Amino acid sequence: MGDSVTTVLAPRRAAIGWGQISDVVLALIVLVLVILEIWVIGNFDMDTRTQVVATLIAPGLAVPVAIRSLVPWPAFVVNAVCTVTMVSLEAASSVYQWANLLMLFTAAASTVRWRPWVALVVSELGVAYFFYSFRDELEPSFGIVISGLWLLVWLFGRIFRSRSEQERLRLDRDLAAELAATRQERLQFEAQRTNMARDLHDLIGHTVNVMVVHAGAGRRAVRTDPDGAERAFETIEKTGRSALDELDRVLGMMRSNDQVTPLAPLPDIEGIGELVADVGQTGLDVSFDTAGPTEEISPILGLTVYRVVQEALTNVMKHSNAKTAAVSVRVVGNADVENTVRVTVTDPGPAKPVLASSNGSGKDESRQSRGLSGIVERVQLHGGETNFGPTAAGGFEVACNMPLVRNEVPS
Repeated sequence: MGDSVTTVLAPRRAAIGWGQISDVVLALIVLVLVILEIWVIGNFDMDTRTQVVATLIAPGLAVPVAIRSLVPWPAFVVNAVCTVTMVSLEAASSVYQWANLLMLFTAAASTVRWRPWVALVVSELGVAYFFYSFRDELEPSFGIVISGLWLLVWLFGRIFRSRSEQERLRLDRDLAAELAATRQERLQFEAQRTNMARDLHDLIGHTVNVMVVHAGAGRRAVRTDPDGAERAFETIEKTGRSALDELDRVLGMMRSNDQVTPLAPLPDIEGIGELVADVGQTGLDVSFDTAGPTEEISPILGLTVYRVVQEALTNVMKHSNAKTAAVSVRVVGNADVENTVRVTVTDPGPAKPVLASSNGSGKDESRQSRGLSGIVERVQLHGGETNFGPTAAGGFEVACNMPLVRNEVPS
């Protein structure tokens, strides 16, 4: 990993910010002051040729200041080389060494691995070389103070980098947590959407089948049996209103909190009797029996049981010529064995004839529909299993086993 990637002081290369503008201004000040020292205000013992050379070196002292946030390590190296060259020319400036101090801080705060340590060693050697070169003009004790100052600034640079890294890690953690929360919300949304799609399929599939059967019966009886036709139309109206109420409940889940209206209660096993009665009015004679403590079934498991029975009976009406069907809901088990809810829906057949499938095979794959897939998914959510298929007598059976989730009654 290069320092240009992990640099703390140089994150924006695409746009010039205020920090870079201030660096450019500071670099211009350094350049002007160094040139003024060389030609005007400095007390350098240099001939004109050496002054020209020093002037040519001056940009190498100033330009690194302007680009230190972009390329901190190359900028430090160029500044250090030019600083040593100025000392070699015996230019005892009061300006360029402070530019070197700034570059040392930048290298300590912005570079990685071994580079900050190399920058410290090079700078301390540069300070020693400066005071050695001008030992007749400067006190050795002052050199020790300056050396300590360079070390102190380097430490500040390392502390700055450490805190910046901690802040970056904190921001990374916050971002990761936010992404995880967003992903979890998305998964919850997808699960809710799947549940709503399953509810809509069960609701619409069952309701439409019931209404179609009653509409056909009413049409045939409208002249010969007006009372029967009226009962059929009443059933269509009742079924449609019930479907609209439940559809409003499902769609209400998609509204925002400030738009929620009172919703109809969710169906459970208590509603299976009414469901069976509605289906029975289509001409399908459905028997329904229960066994065991079915009152202990929780509302959420009861909703699944209701949906399983609803979809299975819808399949009977759609895919079978049977005149009867049997629905059974049983709670089996004892204190030593986990109780299980067993749901079976059976029809004696025969299946309706299949003219041709979509692939032209003529194979009856109609029962392998989204409805049966929905039953399997619902049961799996409760840790149960589903089996369905033809019976030995030529009918069809859907059988589900789910662990009992009890109603929690406050004591």
